[in-house]
Amino acid sequence: MTLTHLFTKLTENPSPETEEALRLHSIKLLNRCFPPVPAAPAEPTESTQSVDAELKDLADALRTPKLRPVFTSTAAELLRSFLKQVLSVHISSAGTLLKLQFPSTTPTPPDDEAEPDDSDSLMMGPVLLQTLRVLGNACIDHDPTRLLLLQDDLLGRLLPLFAHPDLMVSTIAQIVFINLLTGYPAAQRAAVEAGAVTTLLEVIEREGDGGDCGSALRGLGLVLQTQEKEEEGGGQLITQLDKIVQVLLRHVCRDIDLYERTLTLDNLISALAHEPGKAAIDTREGLTSLLRALEDAATVSADAREVNFFPNADEELLGEQSDADDEEIDNEYDEDEGEWKRARKELDRVLGDVEFARDSVDDEILLTWLQGSSEELWITACVLLGNVATLEDVCVEFVHNAFHRHLVRIMGTAKEKEAVHFAAGFLRNLAIPPKNKDVIASVEGCWDVLRGLWEGEDVRLRIDGVGVCRMLVNMNLSNSSYLMLGPGLFDPLMNVIPTTEEKNGVRDDPHLEIERARTIAAVLRTLHFAHNPALLMPMTKHDRTASALACLVTQSTWPALQAEGFLALALLGKTNQQGRAQVREVLKSKVVGEVVHEVLGLSSEKGVRENARVCVVECTAEGEAEGDGRLKVLREMALVLDVPIGLAREMPVSTQSSYLEREQGDGHAPWR
Repeated sequence: MTLTHLFTKLTENPSPETEEALRLHSIKLLNRCFPPVPAAPAEPTESTQSVDAELKDLADALRTPKLRPVFTSTAAELLRSFLKQVLSVHISSAGTLLKLQFPSTTPTPPDDEAEPDDSDSLMMGPVLLQTLRVLGNACIDHDPTRLLLLQDDLLGRLLPLFAHPDLMVSTIAQIVFINLLTGYPAAQRAAVEAGAVTTLLEVIEREGDGGDCGSALRGLGLVLQTQEKEEEGGGQLITQLDKIVQVLLRHVCRDIDLYERTLTLDNLISALAHEPGKAAIDTREGLTSLLRALEDAATVSADAREVNFFPNADEELLGEQSDADDEEIDNEYDEDEGEWKRARKELDRVLGDVEFARDSVDDEILLTWLQGSSEELWITACVLLGNVATLEDVCVEFVHNAFHRHLVRIMGTAKEKEAVHFAAGFLRNLAIPPKNKDVIASVEGCWDVLRGLWEGEDVRLRIDGVGVCRMLVNMNLSNSSYLMLGPGLFDPLMNVIPTTEEKNGVRDDPHLEIERARTIAAVLRTLHFAHNPALLMPMTKHDRTASALACLVTQSTWPALQAEGFLALALLGKTNQQGRAQVREVLKSKVVGEVVHEVLGLSSEKGVRENARVCVVECTAEGEAEGDGRLKVLREMALVLDVPIGLAREMPVSTQSSYLEREQGDGHAPWR
């Protein structure tokens, strides 16, 4: 009876007799492969199978989850002892392969077919490989087995095999390592303490070009999941992050397939989650290495992007890690493309959180990307450059070098919504400095592109388009005037939220409503302070202007926006009778009236209260409030306040707003 039969029998019908049979069978294996054990029985083995063939059958059987618990039973102790002895045979310090004391059961090819002499490797190869398969499959998703193997110092025996001269042995040893660590934090911490990081980095460096580092990269990714706690081994990992990043940056620039690039990228993303990792990439050399690698990957033709989630050696000798892996292998090409896109998107998110030093970013490389046709590279370039564009002189420099022209083109032609989104974010930052506003707005097709975004179906892109417009018109007379008088611009801006949605109280996104209101408010301020109210006629003729501004007043999260809203309503009311009538209707509404009543109390912020008083007094002149109880009460409350009537003022926008750029006046902030 073979090992597999005994395991199956012990699973289906546990009994002392079956346990004893497994124990005796394990002793026979020890006798056949190692010097005799004193307590071993003298009778010959019942099995006619070779040791490696029997272990192969057992490894295959252990791919069935119900058999795995038997591996940890007392009856299997001698079998585990045998497997540990096999693993202990590895390369000596002199590089000489130690031999297992058993005859090779692998047929020796005839002399004319013989391969280069490597008798030592032939001697140990079959049993060692099948031993690794047994261990690797036994610990798949089975924590009791993994705990037992950790206690038996499996890591200490396994890590030296990563440097084995036989690539098959090295690869399968790494797959066992992956199975041991997957979903098991205790093993991940133990791996860090056992020096696995150094060993894995040596594999990646050694294999380099042309080698297969997929398993090592997967193993490193699991190690990088170790929690950042000194007592759990995470502290050791943190001290190695700089070296990890440097090795990964060198590897990602090598001639490797997209599968390995994706794994390398994933590991870089994990390393960049910690400050030491960010510091390692925030250098000219480090970031440029990453950019060059991304550039190379983007130019790889689709038919050359081959995936190999389970390299052939692993698939044949170790088997699948889980029952779902067959589907992954059947869809290798699609998985390859999908995984790369996922990793690229995640990398862009992580890079957006790194505040790179100005001299770390190579403008020429990124400008070349913007001039090209790869939307994948457009996104990364806009993320990096948008976050660098946080100072006025930097933004002016970018516009001087015509970056804005490429952004307008991207916003109008990109198929990927992410490309449009990040290009708009970058352009919005460039539009903040006064020097840049007219230059950007004068680019051919700029206003058409913005109008196209306003009229599009994607709500986020509508927000982006309105946000760029707000920066262009804010305190800029020519752009504000063009928005009012230009062909077909103001109505599309007002209709960025359809009338039916406003009437039904439906909102795709409250941020869109607020962004539109802030743009209207910016135009009101700009044209009113320019003493040219005639330009505001299109706005006062539109019957939804005041109601669009009301959202700034009714929201309570950002008091600064409330002050901005009251200021805009006051200016709209001061423009002409039409504007005044619109504001009165808004103040008479129940929702806005209740907010104004509360704001005029002493509990609100002073700036909000001042602007609310001015709005009420300016737009409800004596006699106009008569006949409406709510307006009359609000006017009486406003007149009681000890605030001088005059031009309302705007508060600086709060730096705590989550979706607006941080600004004091027109300050800058990294784009997210």
